[in-house]
Amino acid sequence: MLNSITVVIVSFNQLEAHGLASILKEHYSPITVTITTVSELHHLNRADYIFVSATLYRKHKTLFDQYHKHLIIIDDGKRQKAIPSSIPKLCNTFHESEILHRLENIFTQSNRTFHPTENTLTPREVEVLKLIAKGFLNKEIADTLNISLHTVISHRKNITRKLGIKTVAGLTLYALMNQLISPRDTQ
Repeated sequence: MLNSITVVIVSFNQLEAHGLASILKEHYSPITVTITTVSELHHLNRADYIFVSATLYRKHKTLFDQYHKHLIIIDDGKRQKAIPSSIPKLCNTFHESEILHRLENIFTQSNRTFHPTENTLTPREVEVLKLIAKGFLNKEIADTLNISLHTVISHRKNITRKLGIKTVAGLTLYALMNQLISPRDTQ
């Protein structure tokens, strides 16, 4: 059994922290994510990765510098002079696919192995797969799931990569064989 990767997210922005935690839990496994503030930093010693907001890093630089090899800065787009260029930065963006791409680059460059869960579709990817198999177009999937077209395309790429199936017919057959949809859904 694989050892769980331990991630600590240090941020006062709870929406940002929970969003990042959700993305990490959905796309990386096995993983343990803890969200904390500067007043509760006893988790840092056990962390494989520490995501810290740029504002908190600048404010508590001496504290975080002792964890330099584990740090990843959540970039706030403000002045970066106080942050060494050797510390990886996760750019602030609204697109999940951009965040995942940047995370993969950061994890690939680190000495630890931390790769997306392979061959296991996330619950959202299963939802997208079901709609693909039912004949929905990308725009219809986006509208149905209330997500962006860009996110639908990203999910389709991930599904194709994970399953190794490139055609709609193949994806439909996969969904039927795995009882994700019934034959009635394809008519």
